[in-house]
This record gives sequence, structure tokens and C-alpha cells, in this order.
Amino acid sequence: MKLRMSISKRQKIYLFLFFVIGFLTIETFLWKELLINKIESVHSEYIVNNISDYNKKEVGNITFYYKKDINIEEIITRSQKMIEEVNRNFQQEQNENFNIVIYPNSFEMNSGLRLPAQGKTLGAYYGGNIFLLSPELLNSKDAGLDNIILHEYCHLLLDKRTRGNHPIWFTEGVALYQEYIITGYEWGRDYGYTRPPYLLEELRNQFYKIDDFWAYRFSFLRVRFLTEAYGGEILLKIINELAKGTSYENSLYNILGKNYKDVENQFLLWYDTKIYDKLY
Repeated sequence: MKLRMSISKRQKIYLFLFFVIGFLTIETFLWKELLINKIESVHSEYIVNNISDYNKKEVGNITFYYKKDINIEEIITRSQKMIEEVNRNFQQEQNENFNIVIYPNSFEMNSGLRLPAQGKTLGAYYGGNIFLLSPELLNSKDAGLDNIILHEYCHLLLDKRTRGNHPIWFTEGVALYQEYIITGYEWGRDYGYTRPPYLLEELRNQFYKIDDFWAYRFSFLRVRFLTEAYGGEILLKIINELAKGTSYENSLYNILGKNYKDVENQFLLWYDTKIYDKLY
């Protein structure tokens, strides 16, 4: 999950000052998304720097924050394995420096990230860092630790690569697809109900307003379709186009020479013949 953060009044003041300074120098940035990423990065580092009573362990390019009763060595080993798998698929050679914060319970995680008190978030990417719920609290209905780490690291890597210039549905779809090809886990596969897909415009403009299950499901299926129709390299090509500041729609035209609406029609046909009414 790529996090949309609720920010306190004091934090808003700091971010507002940074925002004003950023706008005064906006012409020095290639894209407006870079400024947004800078603001999120500052806030994310603020969260990490204000963590208290946590142990800290640096392993290579990653700094882990955790409570003493957590089996940190297992988390480190599994994190490194998943990160290596994702790096291989993304052809990522240079390691990114970031933090992983492991919260011991939902209360501390929701409080630290300013999430709704009644919610249970298993993992989140925000501003260049990853935040996880202790694996000891996961149950059989939750995604496993490997999938959570893998998923959030995909967000981190794609965010870095594109400097924030990506549709939310695309980064969620890519992360779910990486889970699918690395661990074999297909999110939402066994829920057993079917419906026509959300339109691309709905995913692009209303991702957080439409039904979240289907938003994630159709994001994954669109990414899966792209790889099956055009090969796994299509995702890296799109990411490289996004890194130039190109929109997703124009990226498809630059790579395939096709209007995105034609690709969308291909997806709808693929979904109707291969997916629709075949879930059970």
C-alpha cells in the first residue's frame, strides 16, 4: 500500500514552509511530482527521526527500527531475499538507502502513521521508507511477511525510478504482479465474484473513491495483461518513459505506437475471454 498521510498541525507548518520554499524554486525541478516527493520524503524522515524506544540496526543500505521482542534477524533475512528478487526483475543494480520500521502492534503503527485507529494496516510505503506491522501479529488471512515486504519495496523502487510520476493504479498493479510472479500469490484470486472492469479513467482519477478490492484487483489484472500481451519488458519500458515525465497513456504510444484506448480495448477483450466468469 502506498500511503496517503494524515499530517498534524505542527507537521503541516513545517511542510508548508518547505512547500513555499519549493515553489519559489519550482523551475529548478523537472516535474511537479519531484516537489511532492520531496515533501513526502521530509515528512517520512520526520516520522522515523521521532521514533522513541526502538532498537536500530543498519544492514547494508537498510536501517531497521524495531522493539527488542521482535525476531529481527528473520525479518532481515527475508527482507534481503525479497529485495534481491525485486531488484532482479527491475534490473536494479544500485541499492537504495531507506529505513524499515517494524511496529509491535496496530495501535503504535496507526498512531505513528496517523492512520484510522480502528484499521489494521499490514505494511505501507511512504516518502522513501517502509513501515511494517510485526509479523507475529499476522494471521492466516493476512498476506505473509514476504509478500508485504516485497509489495512495499516495489512501491519504493518504482517511486524512486519515476520520481513520483506514476498513476497509483500502476504502482499498485506492479507491486501485486511482482507478488504473483515471485511468490505465486495472486491477490483476490479466491474471492469468487466477478464484474466488468473499472475503466482506466476511473482507476486513474478515483482510485481512493471506488471499491478498494476491485480497484486493486483490476490494477493487478491490467499489469498482468500488459506482460502477457507484450512481454515482461513492457513494464520496464513504461517505467523508463514515466521517469522522463511522460504520462502513462503517452508512454504506451511511445513504446507500442498504439493509442491507449486501443490497448484498453485489448485489455477488455482479454479480461472477457480469460478472466470473467472463470473465478471460483
